[in-house]
Amino acid sequence: MKDMRIDPNMNTIILVEHGSVLIRECLFTLRSLPKDLTRKVPCLVALPNTHISIISSEFVGCSGNLTAGLVIVNAASAVISSCKFQRFRGGAIYSVAREADPISGIKGSEFLL
Repeated sequence: MKDMRIDPNMNTIILVEHGSVLIRECLFTLRSLPKDLTRKVPCLVALPNTHISIISSEFVGCSGNLTAGLVIVNAASAVISSCKFQRFRGGAIYSVAREADPISGIKGSEFLL
């Protein structure tokens, strides 16, 4: 995760900073990246308190670089259904979620794969 340097100015195909996104039947590819990049490049990044739904989509990395499919950081919800991930040297899905808070009733992120 540190190699990705997650911030609004990072290199990625889609960055979900606020709100929700529904992605259905899409192809995300990083195959045309130049070789030997110095940091990992993810296809999609979801920042805290966002909602993502990804259905029947395909994610393709670059075998010459450390690429990742999804990076989900404290998202409110994430649904990933019927998706394909291939050629990711840096990992297909990274998920960092907050722990459940019994006092406020807030649950940690729930992921359906």
